[in-house]
Amino acid sequence: MDFKFNETFAKIKTLFIHGSTEENFGKKIIVGATSYEEVHSTLVDYQNSSNQRKDMKWAFTTLQLHLAMDIIATKNTLKQIKDKNPNMDLTSPVGYVYRGTQDHLNSLFKIADGIAFRFLDFNYQLMRVLAFNNVSTVDFKDAGHQHEAEVFCAMSDSTNYDVRCLWCGVNKILNVGDVILKSENHFEIVEIKSGKSVRGARIQRQKARMKELKDFFEEGESKFGDLTLKLKYFKPRYHFLDKLQAGFDIAKDLGPQLLEIAEYHLVYCLFIPSANFNKLVEVQSEIIKIAEERFHGEQYIVVSSHESRFGNATLIPVTVYPLKPELICHLLLGGAIYFSIFSWSGLKRHLEKLGWIVKDLTTKPINELEKQGLPVLFLSKQINGGKIDVSIPLDFIASMLFELMSFESYLDSYENPEQSFPQGPNHWVPVFENDERLWR
Repeated sequence: MDFKFNETFAKIKTLFIHGSTEENFGKKIIVGATSYEEVHSTLVDYQNSSNQRKDMKWAFTTLQLHLAMDIIATKNTLKQIKDKNPNMDLTSPVGYVYRGTQDHLNSLFKIADGIAFRFLDFNYQLMRVLAFNNVSTVDFKDAGHQHEAEVFCAMSDSTNYDVRCLWCGVNKILNVGDVILKSENHFEIVEIKSGKSVRGARIQRQKARMKELKDFFEEGESKFGDLTLKLKYFKPRYHFLDKLQAGFDIAKDLGPQLLEIAEYHLVYCLFIPSANFNKLVEVQSEIIKIAEERFHGEQYIVVSSHESRFGNATLIPVTVYPLKPELICHLLLGGAIYFSIFSWSGLKRHLEKLGWIVKDLTTKPINELEKQGLPVLFLSKQINGGKIDVSIPLDFIASMLFELMSFESYLDSYENPEQSFPQGPNHWVPVFENDERLWR
Protein backbone atom coordinates (compact mmCIF):
# COMPACT_ATOMS: atom_id res chain seq x y z
CA MET A 1 0.00 0.00 0.00
CA ASP A 2 1.29 3.43 -0.91
CA PHE A 3 0.09 4.92 2.39
CA LYS A 4 2.50 6.93 4.53
CA PHE A 5 0.88 6.46 7.93
CA ASN A 6 3.25 8.64 9.92
CA GLU A 7 2.90 11.63 7.58
CA THR A 8 -0.88 11.33 7.46
CA PHE A 9 -1.19 10.86 11.22
CA ALA A 10 0.90 13.97 11.80
CA LYS A 11 -1.78 16.05 10.01
CA ILE A 12 -4.63 14.87 12.25
CA LYS A 13 -5.74 17.48 14.77
CA THR A 14 -8.38 17.63 17.45
CA LEU A 15 -10.52 20.59 18.39
CA PHE A 16 -12.75 21.06 21.43
CA ILE A 17 -15.50 23.70 21.38
CA HIS A 18 -17.02 24.88 24.65
CA GLY A 19 -19.94 27.24 25.09
CA SER A 20 -22.58 28.57 22.71
CA THR A 21 -22.32 29.15 18.99
CA GLU A 22 -22.38 32.90 19.60
CA GLU A 23 -19.46 32.67 22.05
CA ASN A 24 -17.34 30.71 19.61
CA PHE A 25 -18.22 32.31 16.30
CA GLY A 26 -19.56 35.72 17.28
CA LYS A 27 -22.97 37.23 16.73
CA LYS A 28 -22.44 37.74 13.02
CA ILE A 29 -21.49 34.73 10.95
CA ILE A 30 -20.29 35.22 7.38
CA VAL A 31 -22.60 33.27 5.11
CA GLY A 32 -21.36 31.97 1.77
CA ALA A 33 -23.49 31.33 -1.30
CA THR A 34 -24.54 27.76 -2.06
CA SER A 35 -24.66 27.00 -5.76
CA TYR A 36 -28.02 26.72 -7.52
CA GLU A 37 -27.08 23.19 -8.63
CA GLU A 38 -26.45 21.99 -5.07
CA VAL A 39 -29.68 23.44 -3.70
CA HIS A 40 -31.62 22.01 -6.64
CA SER A 41 -30.08 18.56 -6.10
CA THR A 42 -31.07 18.61 -2.42
CA LEU A 43 -34.64 19.62 -3.23
CA VAL A 44 -34.96 16.86 -5.85
CA ASP A 45 -33.92 14.34 -3.18
CA TYR A 46 -36.64 15.67 -0.85
CA GLN A 47 -39.22 15.60 -3.63
CA ASN A 48 -38.37 12.03 -4.60
CA SER A 49 -38.42 10.93 -0.96
CA SER A 50 -41.78 12.63 -0.44
CA ASN A 51 -43.30 10.46 -3.16
CA GLN A 52 -41.51 7.26 -2.19
CA ARG A 53 -42.26 7.48 1.55
CA LYS A 54 -45.84 8.75 1.51
CA ASP A 55 -47.26 5.32 2.50
CA MET A 56 -44.43 4.37 4.87
CA LYS A 57 -44.26 4.91 8.63
CA TRP A 58 -40.81 5.52 10.16
CA ALA A 59 -39.26 6.57 6.86
CA PHE A 60 -42.06 9.15 6.58
CA THR A 61 -41.32 10.42 10.10
CA THR A 62 -37.58 10.64 9.39
CA LEU A 63 -38.24 12.64 6.24
CA GLN A 64 -40.21 15.22 8.22
CA LEU A 65 -37.47 15.49 10.85
CA HIS A 66 -34.79 16.03 8.20
CA LEU A 67 -36.95 18.63 6.50
CA ALA A 68 -37.60 20.42 9.80
CA MET A 69 -33.87 20.66 10.54
CA ASP A 70 -33.20 22.02 7.04
CA ILE A 71 -35.97 24.60 7.44
CA ILE A 72 -34.59 25.74 10.79
CA ALA A 73 -31.01 25.99 9.45
CA THR A 74 -32.14 27.97 6.40
CA LYS A 75 -34.26 30.33 8.54
CA ASN A 76 -31.21 30.96 10.74
CA THR A 77 -29.08 31.69 7.68
CA LEU A 78 -31.62 34.28 6.49
CA LYS A 79 -31.62 35.92 9.90
CA GLN A 80 -27.81 36.06 10.01
CA ILE A 81 -27.65 37.72 6.58
CA LYS A 82 -30.33 40.23 7.57
CA ASP A 83 -28.64 41.02 10.91
CA LYS A 84 -25.30 41.59 9.23
CA ASN A 85 -26.80 43.66 6.39
CA PRO A 86 -29.88 45.54 7.73
CA ASN A 87 -29.95 47.93 4.73
CA MET A 88 -28.90 45.48 2.05
CA ASP A 89 -29.48 46.14 -1.64
CA LEU A 90 -31.21 43.05 -3.07
CA THR A 91 -29.35 43.57 -6.37
CA SER A 92 -25.95 43.39 -4.63
CA PRO A 93 -23.94 40.16 -4.24
CA VAL A 94 -25.14 39.73 -0.65
CA GLY A 95 -28.68 40.48 -1.83
CA TYR A 96 -28.31 37.72 -4.41
CA VAL A 97 -27.33 35.29 -1.63
CA TYR A 98 -30.29 36.47 0.47
CA ARG A 99 -32.78 35.99 -2.38
CA GLY A 100 -31.38 32.56 -3.15
CA THR A 101 -31.70 31.56 0.52
CA GLN A 102 -35.30 32.82 0.54
CA ASP A 103 -36.01 30.67 -2.53
CA HIS A 104 -34.44 27.69 -0.78
CA LEU A 105 -36.56 28.17 2.37
CA ASN A 106 -39.75 28.71 0.40
CA SER A 107 -39.05 25.56 -1.63
CA LEU A 108 -38.65 23.52 1.55
CA PHE A 109 -42.03 24.76 2.80
CA LYS A 110 -43.67 23.93 -0.54
CA ILE A 111 -42.27 20.39 -0.35
CA ALA A 112 -43.66 20.15 3.20
CA ASP A 113 -47.04 21.42 1.95
CA GLY A 114 -47.01 18.67 -0.67
CA ILE A 115 -46.25 16.08 2.03
CA ALA A 116 -49.29 17.32 3.99
CA PHE A 117 -51.58 17.16 0.94
CA ARG A 118 -50.48 13.58 0.14
CA PHE A 119 -51.00 12.63 3.80
CA LEU A 120 -54.63 13.78 3.43
CA ASP A 121 -54.93 11.55 0.34
CA PHE A 122 -55.27 14.65 -1.86
CA ASN A 123 -58.58 15.47 -0.17
CA TYR A 124 -59.00 19.05 -1.38
CA GLN A 125 -62.02 19.95 0.73
CA LEU A 126 -60.45 18.61 3.94
CA MET A 127 -57.20 20.49 3.32
CA ARG A 128 -59.08 23.67 2.50
CA VAL A 129 -61.01 23.54 5.77
CA LEU A 130 -57.93 22.67 7.85
CA ALA A 131 -56.01 25.51 6.17
CA PHE A 132 -58.37 28.17 7.58
CA ASN A 133 -56.16 28.60 10.66
CA ASN A 134 -53.07 30.80 10.92
CA VAL A 135 -49.84 28.81 10.74
CA SER A 136 -46.82 28.96 13.05
CA THR A 137 -43.98 26.84 11.69
CA VAL A 138 -41.50 24.93 13.81
CA ASP A 139 -38.83 26.78 15.77
CA PHE A 140 -36.53 24.67 17.96
CA LYS A 141 -35.49 27.73 19.98
CA ASP A 142 -38.98 27.52 21.47
CA ALA A 143 -39.20 25.00 24.31
CA GLY A 144 -42.78 24.13 23.36
CA HIS A 145 -41.72 23.19 19.82
CA GLN A 146 -38.87 21.03 21.17
CA HIS A 147 -41.38 19.16 23.33
CA GLU A 148 -43.68 18.90 20.30
CA ALA A 149 -40.90 17.25 18.29
CA GLU A 150 -40.17 14.75 21.07
CA VAL A 151 -43.85 13.77 21.37
CA PHE A 152 -44.14 13.49 17.58
CA CYS A 153 -41.23 11.02 17.50
CA ALA A 154 -42.60 9.09 20.48
CA MET A 155 -46.02 8.79 18.84
CA SER A 156 -44.45 7.52 15.64
CA ASP A 157 -42.54 4.86 17.59
CA SER A 158 -45.36 3.80 19.90
CA THR A 159 -48.35 3.60 17.53
CA ASN A 160 -49.25 0.62 15.37
CA TYR A 161 -47.45 0.16 12.08
CA ASP A 162 -50.50 1.16 10.04
CA VAL A 163 -50.75 4.53 11.86
CA ARG A 164 -48.80 7.32 10.18
CA CYS A 165 -47.96 10.64 11.88
CA LEU A 166 -47.87 14.10 10.34
CA TRP A 167 -46.08 16.93 12.14
CA CYS A 168 -48.25 19.96 11.39
CA GLY A 169 -45.60 22.51 12.39
CA VAL A 170 -43.35 21.63 9.44
CA ASN A 171 -45.75 22.76 6.70
CA LYS A 172 -47.45 26.13 6.19
CA ILE A 173 -50.99 24.98 5.42
CA LEU A 174 -52.12 22.82 8.35
CA ASN A 175 -52.28 24.21 11.87
CA VAL A 176 -55.44 22.59 13.19
CA GLY A 177 -53.32 20.67 15.71
CA ASP A 178 -49.70 19.75 16.40
CA VAL A 179 -49.74 16.15 15.15
CA ILE A 180 -52.24 14.20 13.05
CA LEU A 181 -52.49 10.41 13.43
CA LYS A 182 -53.99 8.60 10.46
CA SER A 183 -54.74 5.04 9.41
CA GLU A 184 -57.31 3.50 7.10
CA ASN A 185 -60.09 3.83 9.69
CA HIS A 186 -58.62 6.41 12.04
CA PHE A 187 -58.01 10.17 11.90
CA GLU A 188 -57.02 11.92 15.10
CA ILE A 189 -55.81 15.49 15.59
CA VAL A 190 -53.51 15.84 18.59
CA GLU A 191 -52.82 19.02 20.57
CA ILE A 192 -49.57 18.91 22.55
CA LYS A 193 -48.90 20.85 25.76
CA SER A 194 -45.74 20.59 27.83
CA GLY A 195 -47.69 21.07 31.10
CA LYS A 196 -50.24 18.72 32.66
CA SER A 197 -53.17 21.12 32.65
CA VAL A 198 -55.72 20.57 29.90
CA ARG A 199 -57.37 23.92 30.45
CA GLY A 200 -56.61 27.11 28.60
CA ALA A 201 -58.00 29.31 25.86
CA ARG A 202 -56.10 27.54 23.09
CA ILE A 203 -57.41 24.11 24.07
CA GLN A 204 -60.97 25.41 24.24
CA ARG A 205 -60.63 27.01 20.80
CA GLN A 206 -59.19 23.76 19.49
CA LYS A 207 -62.16 21.75 20.79
CA ALA A 208 -64.56 24.23 19.19
CA ARG A 209 -62.74 23.95 15.84
CA MET A 210 -62.88 20.17 15.98
CA LYS A 211 -66.62 20.26 16.56
CA GLU A 212 -67.04 22.69 13.65
CA LEU A 213 -65.02 20.39 11.42
CA LYS A 214 -67.04 17.31 12.41
CA ASP A 215 -70.35 19.14 11.85
CA PHE A 216 -69.16 20.46 8.51
CA PHE A 217 -68.49 17.05 6.98
CA GLU A 218 -71.58 15.48 8.51
CA GLU A 219 -74.04 18.23 7.58
CA GLY A 220 -72.31 19.85 4.58
CA GLU A 221 -72.51 23.30 6.15
CA SER A 222 -70.81 24.99 9.09
CA LYS A 223 -69.80 28.34 10.53
CA PHE A 224 -66.09 29.19 10.41
CA GLY A 225 -65.48 32.56 12.01
CA ASP A 226 -67.68 35.04 10.17
CA LEU A 227 -68.15 32.72 7.19
CA THR A 228 -70.80 30.09 6.57
CA LEU A 229 -69.19 27.41 4.42
CA LYS A 230 -71.06 24.82 2.37
CA LEU A 231 -69.94 21.71 0.53
CA LYS A 232 -70.72 21.63 -3.21
CA TYR A 233 -70.25 18.47 -5.26
CA PHE A 234 -68.80 18.36 -8.78
CA LYS A 235 -68.04 15.78 -11.44
CA PRO A 236 -64.36 14.88 -12.06
CA ARG A 237 -62.28 17.75 -13.41
CA TYR A 238 -59.09 17.53 -15.48
CA HIS A 239 -56.05 19.64 -16.27
CA PHE A 240 -53.44 20.08 -19.00
CA LEU A 241 -50.26 19.72 -16.94
CA ASP A 242 -49.13 16.91 -19.25
CA LYS A 243 -48.88 19.53 -21.99
CA LEU A 244 -46.78 21.68 -19.68
CA GLN A 245 -44.34 18.83 -19.01
CA ALA A 246 -44.08 18.11 -22.74
CA GLY A 247 -43.44 21.81 -23.43
CA PHE A 248 -40.62 21.95 -20.89
CA ASP A 249 -39.11 18.72 -22.29
CA ILE A 250 -38.82 20.48 -25.67
CA ALA A 251 -37.75 23.81 -24.14
CA LYS A 252 -34.78 22.14 -22.45
CA ASP A 253 -33.09 21.63 -25.86
CA LEU A 254 -34.85 24.02 -28.24
CA GLY A 255 -35.60 27.04 -26.09
CA PRO A 256 -38.89 28.72 -25.02
CA GLN A 257 -42.15 27.08 -26.14
CA LEU A 258 -45.62 28.60 -26.68
CA LEU A 259 -48.45 26.17 -25.90
CA GLU A 260 -52.14 26.59 -26.74
CA ILE A 261 -54.35 25.26 -23.95
CA ALA A 262 -57.57 26.75 -25.36
CA GLU A 263 -58.46 29.46 -27.87
CA TYR A 264 -58.41 31.95 -24.99
CA HIS A 265 -55.47 30.48 -23.03
CA LEU A 266 -51.78 30.33 -24.01
CA VAL A 267 -48.83 29.13 -21.91
CA TYR A 268 -45.22 30.22 -22.51
CA CYS A 269 -42.60 28.04 -20.79
CA LEU A 270 -38.82 28.30 -20.59
CA PHE A 271 -35.74 27.60 -18.50
CA ILE A 272 -33.73 30.46 -17.00
CA PRO A 273 -30.12 29.40 -16.24
CA SER A 274 -29.41 29.67 -12.49
CA ALA A 275 -32.55 31.77 -12.01
CA ASN A 276 -31.06 34.77 -13.86
CA PHE A 277 -33.38 37.63 -12.90
CA ASN A 278 -32.09 39.96 -15.63
CA LYS A 279 -33.18 37.34 -18.17
CA LEU A 280 -36.60 37.27 -16.52
CA VAL A 281 -37.09 41.00 -17.19
CA GLU A 282 -36.35 40.41 -20.90
CA VAL A 283 -38.80 37.51 -21.00
CA GLN A 284 -41.61 39.58 -19.46
CA SER A 285 -41.29 42.07 -22.33
CA GLU A 286 -41.54 39.19 -24.79
CA ILE A 287 -44.68 37.90 -23.05
CA ILE A 288 -46.45 41.25 -23.38
CA LYS A 289 -45.56 41.29 -27.07
CA ILE A 290 -47.05 37.80 -27.57
CA ALA A 291 -50.21 38.74 -25.67
CA GLU A 292 -50.69 41.90 -27.72
CA GLU A 293 -50.22 40.04 -30.99
CA ARG A 294 -52.61 37.21 -30.11
CA PHE A 295 -55.24 39.10 -28.08
CA HIS A 296 -54.93 42.61 -29.48
CA GLY A 297 -57.68 44.91 -28.26
CA GLU A 298 -58.99 42.33 -25.78
CA GLN A 299 -58.96 42.25 -22.00
CA TYR A 300 -56.29 39.71 -21.04
CA ILE A 301 -54.47 38.50 -17.92
CA VAL A 302 -50.80 37.47 -17.64
CA VAL A 303 -49.59 35.56 -14.55
CA SER A 304 -46.40 33.58 -14.00
CA SER A 305 -45.52 30.54 -11.93
CA HIS A 306 -43.26 32.86 -9.90
CA GLU A 307 -46.39 34.32 -8.30
CA SER A 308 -47.22 31.00 -6.65
CA ARG A 309 -43.71 30.44 -5.24
CA PHE A 310 -43.93 32.70 -2.19
CA GLY A 311 -47.67 32.67 -1.61
CA ASN A 312 -50.66 30.45 -2.17
CA ALA A 313 -52.06 31.60 -5.49
CA THR A 314 -53.99 28.34 -5.32
CA LEU A 315 -54.24 25.91 -2.42
CA ILE A 316 -52.72 23.02 -4.38
CA PRO A 317 -48.90 23.14 -3.99
CA VAL A 318 -46.82 22.73 -7.15
CA THR A 319 -45.00 19.86 -5.40
CA VAL A 320 -47.97 17.53 -6.07
CA TYR A 321 -48.28 18.42 -9.77
CA PRO A 322 -47.74 15.33 -11.98
CA LEU A 323 -44.45 16.74 -13.29
CA LYS A 324 -40.90 15.40 -13.12
CA PRO A 325 -39.24 16.12 -9.74
CA GLU A 326 -36.37 17.95 -11.46
CA LEU A 327 -38.81 20.31 -13.20
CA ILE A 328 -40.83 20.91 -10.02
CA CYS A 329 -37.67 21.95 -8.17
CA HIS A 330 -36.59 24.24 -11.02
CA LEU A 331 -40.02 25.89 -10.82
CA LEU A 332 -39.60 26.32 -7.06
CA LEU A 333 -36.19 27.94 -7.40
CA GLY A 334 -37.01 30.07 -10.43
CA GLY A 335 -34.77 28.19 -12.88
CA ALA A 336 -37.91 27.29 -14.85
CA ILE A 337 -40.96 29.45 -15.33
CA TYR A 338 -44.23 29.41 -17.22
CA PHE A 339 -46.59 32.25 -18.03
CA SER A 340 -50.34 31.91 -18.45
CA ILE A 341 -51.65 34.36 -21.03
CA PHE A 342 -55.38 34.37 -20.62
CA SER A 343 -57.93 36.33 -22.67
CA TRP A 344 -60.82 37.34 -20.40
CA SER A 345 -62.71 38.54 -23.46
CA GLY A 346 -61.97 35.24 -25.22
CA LEU A 347 -63.37 33.19 -22.32
CA LYS A 348 -66.61 35.19 -22.30
CA ARG A 349 -66.89 34.82 -26.08
CA HIS A 350 -66.30 31.06 -25.78
CA LEU A 351 -69.03 30.73 -23.11
CA GLU A 352 -71.49 32.69 -25.25
CA LYS A 353 -70.83 30.28 -28.15
CA LEU A 354 -71.85 27.45 -25.80
CA GLY A 355 -75.16 29.15 -25.11
CA TRP A 356 -74.40 30.82 -21.77
CA ILE A 357 -75.50 34.35 -20.96
CA VAL A 358 -72.45 35.93 -19.32
CA LYS A 359 -72.42 38.71 -16.75
CA ASP A 360 -68.91 40.00 -15.96
CA LEU A 361 -68.56 41.16 -12.35
CA THR A 362 -64.89 42.21 -12.58
CA THR A 363 -65.87 45.85 -12.91
CA LYS A 364 -65.33 45.76 -9.13
CA PRO A 365 -61.78 45.34 -7.77
CA ILE A 366 -60.80 41.65 -7.67
CA ASN A 367 -59.65 41.83 -4.04
CA GLU A 368 -63.05 43.23 -3.05
CA LEU A 369 -64.86 40.39 -4.83
CA GLU A 370 -62.61 37.83 -3.13
CA LYS A 371 -63.05 39.38 0.32
CA GLN A 372 -66.84 39.36 0.00
CA GLY A 373 -66.93 35.87 -1.48
CA LEU A 374 -68.50 37.21 -4.69
CA PRO A 375 -68.02 35.48 -8.05
CA VAL A 376 -66.11 36.99 -10.96
CA LEU A 377 -68.60 35.70 -13.54
CA PHE A 378 -72.29 34.95 -13.38
CA LEU A 379 -73.70 32.59 -16.04
CA SER A 380 -77.23 31.55 -16.92
CA LYS A 381 -78.58 29.09 -19.46
CA GLN A 382 -81.82 27.41 -20.50
CA ILE A 383 -81.51 23.60 -20.34
CA ASN A 384 -84.33 21.06 -20.73
CA GLY A 385 -87.00 23.68 -20.17
CA GLY A 386 -85.36 24.95 -16.99
CA LYS A 387 -82.94 27.73 -16.17
CA ILE A 388 -79.50 27.20 -14.65
CA ASP A 389 -77.74 30.03 -12.82
CA VAL A 390 -74.04 29.60 -12.16
CA SER A 391 -71.56 31.75 -10.24
CA ILE A 392 -67.87 31.31 -11.10
CA PRO A 393 -65.53 32.11 -8.17
CA LEU A 394 -62.04 33.53 -8.47
CA ASP A 395 -60.65 30.17 -7.28
CA PHE A 396 -61.73 28.49 -10.51
CA ILE A 397 -60.00 31.12 -12.63
CA ALA A 398 -56.83 30.83 -10.52
CA SER A 399 -56.87 27.04 -11.04
CA MET A 400 -57.04 27.56 -14.78
CA LEU A 401 -54.11 29.98 -14.73
CA PHE A 402 -51.73 28.06 -12.46
CA GLU A 403 -52.89 24.42 -12.50
CA LEU A 404 -54.02 24.62 -16.16
CA MET A 405 -57.39 23.25 -15.09
CA SER A 406 -59.98 22.81 -17.84
CA PHE A 407 -62.89 25.24 -17.65
CA GLU A 408 -65.04 22.74 -19.53
CA SER A 409 -64.66 20.25 -16.69
CA TYR A 410 -66.31 22.80 -14.38
CA LEU A 411 -69.08 23.49 -16.88
CA ASP A 412 -69.84 19.75 -17.18
CA SER A 413 -70.94 19.77 -13.54
CA TYR A 414 -73.01 22.91 -13.93
CA GLU A 415 -75.05 21.36 -16.74
CA ASN A 416 -76.88 19.44 -13.98
CA PRO A 417 -79.89 21.54 -12.78
CA GLU A 418 -79.25 20.32 -9.21
CA GLN A 419 -75.99 22.27 -9.27
CA SER A 420 -77.64 25.64 -9.85
CA PHE A 421 -76.11 28.28 -7.55
CA PRO A 422 -77.71 31.63 -6.67
CA GLN A 423 -76.07 34.92 -7.51
CA GLY A 424 -74.32 36.48 -4.51
CA PRO A 425 -71.80 35.46 -1.82
CA ASN A 426 -70.74 31.82 -2.24
CA HIS A 427 -68.45 30.76 0.57
CA TRP A 428 -68.44 27.12 -0.40
CA VAL A 429 -65.90 24.33 -0.62
CA PRO A 430 -65.97 22.34 -3.86
CA VAL A 431 -65.85 18.54 -3.66
CA PHE A 432 -64.54 17.06 -6.91
CA GLU A 433 -65.20 13.40 -7.65
CA ASN A 434 -61.99 11.28 -7.93
CA ASP A 435 -59.87 14.43 -7.60
CA GLU A 436 -56.96 12.47 -6.14
CA ARG A 437 -56.14 11.04 -9.58
CA LEU A 438 -54.97 14.51 -10.72
CA TRP A 439 -52.03 14.75 -8.32
CA ARG A 440 -48.91 12.84 -7.39
